[in-house]
Amino acid sequence: MAAAPQSSLALVDSMKSLGDNPYFGAGAGLFGLGLLATVARKGGGYAQMLARRNCLMTLEVNSKDHCYHWLLKWLGEKAHNRNHTSVNTIFQQGDSGRISTSFLFGPSPGTHLVWFKGWPLWIERTRETQARDFQTGMPFESMTLTTIAGRPRLYQNILNEARERALKTHEGRTKIYVPRAVEWHEFGTPRLKRPLSSVAFRGGLKEEIVDDVQSFLSSPEWYQSRGIPYRRGYLLHGPPGCGKSSFIFSLAGAIDYSICILNLGQQMFTDDRLQHLLVHTPHDSIVLLEDIDCVFQKRDPEDPKANYSPGHLSLSGLLNALDGVGSGIGRLVFMTTNYPQLLDPALVRPGRVDKSVHIGYLDSSQAEALFANFYPETDSKTRREFTEKFKQLAESAVSPAMLQSHFMNYKDQPQMAVEKIENCVS
Repeated sequence: MAAAPQSSLALVDSMKSLGDNPYFGAGAGLFGLGLLATVARKGGGYAQMLARRNCLMTLEVNSKDHCYHWLLKWLGEKAHNRNHTSVNTIFQQGDSGRISTSFLFGPSPGTHLVWFKGWPLWIERTRETQARDFQTGMPFESMTLTTIAGRPRLYQNILNEARERALKTHEGRTKIYVPRAVEWHEFGTPRLKRPLSSVAFRGGLKEEIVDDVQSFLSSPEWYQSRGIPYRRGYLLHGPPGCGKSSFIFSLAGAIDYSICILNLGQQMFTDDRLQHLLVHTPHDSIVLLEDIDCVFQKRDPEDPKANYSPGHLSLSGLLNALDGVGSGIGRLVFMTTNYPQLLDPALVRPGRVDKSVHIGYLDSSQAEALFANFYPETDSKTRREFTEKFKQLAESAVSPAMLQSHFMNYKDQPQMAVEKIENCVS
């Protein structure tokens, strides 16, 4: 029983000897300092995390989002005096029709500070070094906006302002989209809008189509209340050069829509790809299917291979994409053809083609309207003279393209255009 007290006394003596050892005291001091530093570091990180969560607001935008490029343009105006910038070259068609070049400067990858209505805004732009968009080959980017908490609608106001400024650069212009893989991309520079007055159709036909389109766009509730799918299809058919595509382009400008061009004869254009593209068309856009008769050049119910386009798009896939269960809502589709008799009846039935319009050759009133649009400074006598001479060509089947080409040969000579009108069909 006496061994236990003796061992306790030995342990106390050992601790006293360690306390008197200067090496042990120095080690214990370093350990204490290290422990305090670790606690301080972790506590500081935790405090920083709490402060970031409660005192700061952040917004992350990646380059796949539409507003990313709006923000870049907006920041280019806010941070144009910064020392570290990147440049984006912009080509745009001016009012004169010529393509002008401008340079958009924005924040380069890194961290930047700008001010928005008295509030500091830290911009961190990052760019991936390995991952790239397989369609465009461009590296993926992201942008993180950080500011002091307290204004929950600050980011909403920034995005709205960036969007409005971006849209102003496209005022008076029509954007063209084409598909790349399963996404839509802008094609070239936005083109100046073409006025409807430059297109002449017979007897109020142009106004009839425009009124029908505007009635469709203004009545989504009417369709919904009656259980009718909210989409509308048009077929413009007639001889070549009569203004089918020109009218669609001018219509897009009149209703402030863009145009999405689909070439269904492309290689590897499959049913799934078409359906995905039609469901995900850009907002406020017309889907244009030109020369739809060329997609399926032969139709044989007993030969399944005959019902596929060169790009392996099937007729059933096209029909389902236009008017199937999974087809898009709010879509405006225009199809054109020179040979409507070659189209499959299933393609032009109501629901897929709601309005079929024949665009024919010019009559005298259309020709006079084109003459007046091309030579607006001519007097009524010259216009009547032109009309009388044109009536003599009525049986020659003159298309708007033919007459416009004739006018182009006498751009500043309206009287010569009248005298040489027979050259239009020679």
